[in-house]
Amino acid sequence: MKHASSAAPGLIGVARNVFAALGTTGRVIAGLAAAVLAATPFGAWNAVANDAMALTADTPVDVGPYTVTIEKVVSAKALGDVRALDPEDRLLIVVAQVTNTSDRPANAQQLTDIVPAPVGGGVVDTGGMPVPDSAGPGERPAPDRYNIADAGELDVINPGVTYRVALVWNQAGDARPAEVRVDLAGLTWIEEGFAGLDDEYWLPADEVTHSGMFDVEPPRSEAATGPDA
Repeated sequence: MKHASSAAPGLIGVARNVFAALGTTGRVIAGLAAAVLAATPFGAWNAVANDAMALTADTPVDVGPYTVTIEKVVSAKALGDVRALDPEDRLLIVVAQVTNTSDRPANAQQLTDIVPAPVGGGVVDTGGMPVPDSAGPGERPAPDRYNIADAGELDVINPGVTYRVALVWNQAGDARPAEVRVDLAGLTWIEEGFAGLDDEYWLPADEVTHSGMFDVEPPRSEAATGPDA
């Protein structure tokens, strides 16, 4: 059995039919990020995210060398044979489409910089500690990344290819958010690195550029019996 944020790199075996059962596209609750943030008690992080552009479902957003489209957010007890680190916890899953618009392959680890853990989703770190809603993008735990097409862990994003991915975090077992805030964080192009040791690469800016509220929906396999199944 694999655990979220603990699976070995390249490990495959996530059941394809479970990904197919993730349900219909999540609905976006608010169109304007500023209005959403003003109405949501997420603490000091609001001051940083208030300037973010609105993020809505199925709307492509350009971030660095990628086009990112957030489809939905799902909470589930399992995703194929992936389980939360604690049996009492759940998984929080962001489903997205990602296209590498550059002319070179990219490390999929960069997605963890672009899509930080959703705010207000009850995400816990690998030690089981709650992640505060005030945590900045670079302070939130990284997700596991799965390529839905082949049910394997996503390591490389090839140029010109669109991947449908599942980004998976551990979620506290008693967390039942009806909605969460999904942020996208920007990347900065570094033409010449420090002392010329490393040139031409994308560096995480740790700054939210787009933000929006998304419903949290159960997969179809749980819909008939409710989110506590």
